[in-house]
Amino acid sequence: MWQKIWFISNMGFVATLIWYMFLQRAYADALHRKDSPELLSRHRRRRTFAAIGAILLFILMAAAFLTNMRLNG
Repeated sequence: MWQKIWFISNMGFVATLIWYMFLQRAYADALHRKDSPELLSRHRRRRTFAAIGAILLFILMAAAFLTNMRLNG
């Protein structure tokens, strides 16, 4: 069971990390183009949301891995 939780959280972590990188690029491009403050704020908010999601999924992934190793040796 813990292997399945680890696998799903690992896929989610990787997908969220890739999403974060795309959002970081969009934010940097918007800064470079000197876009409107509303657009910059939206990019920054989405980027922060993706970063928090990636961190939470990483913690879940690590906890599932450690629990699996403890139970199954």
